[in-house]
Amino acid sequence: MFLAVPGFVSAHLHVSLDGRRVVNYAQWAGEEQYEEALRRPDVREHIGQVAALAEAHAPPLVRVRSVHHRHGRQA
Repeated sequence: MFLAVPGFVSAHLHVSLDGRRVVNYAQWAGEEQYEEALRRPDVREHIGQVAALAEAHAPPLVRVRSVHHRHGRQA
């Protein structure tokens, strides 16, 4: 769905085993692209569907501090 949204890089949706928590880890090219995407009705609809999976919804904006890969690469 997001593949055609400018600035979208990737997303990973994780749901806890008890079904009570959701982590939607999405990467965007930049904060401006993310904010622009939030103005799109299709993106807001998707976010609402994801939020409905959890007991609460509090989407923070964060910066990547470090990345660790299985094969020892670190960014």
